[in-house]
Amino acid sequence: MNPTPSFDATIPVLTEVFQDEPAPAADEAHAEAQAPLEHAGDDAVADLGQRLSERILAQLEERVGDVLGQQLRASMEGAIQAAIVDATAEIRGSLRQMVADAVGEGLAQALKK
Repeated sequence: MNPTPSFDATIPVLTEVFQDEPAPAADEAHAEAQAPLEHAGDDAVADLGQRLSERILAQLEERVGDVLGQQLRASMEGAIQAAIVDATAEIRGSLRQMVADAVGEGLAQALKK
């Protein structure tokens, strides 16, 4: 049988190592442990925020474009309808004048004969 190894006083035991060094405060230890994660997290959050902003802006541009398109169509429809009404009235007036001129000319020729 092997005898139990003897204790060497020059080698500190685990409890002596921890007792010699003061333990860091819980907040400091937590802050030190979180620091690398926070910096990495900041970049990820910033990237996520940037992508989210771009997506929201794209959707807003699309919706604003749709709304502006509808308003433009409505305005154009009104303007086109007004132009059609005006053009129709002008054409009718011109046709009436042409018919009246033709009838008057025809009567004048008939009376000359």
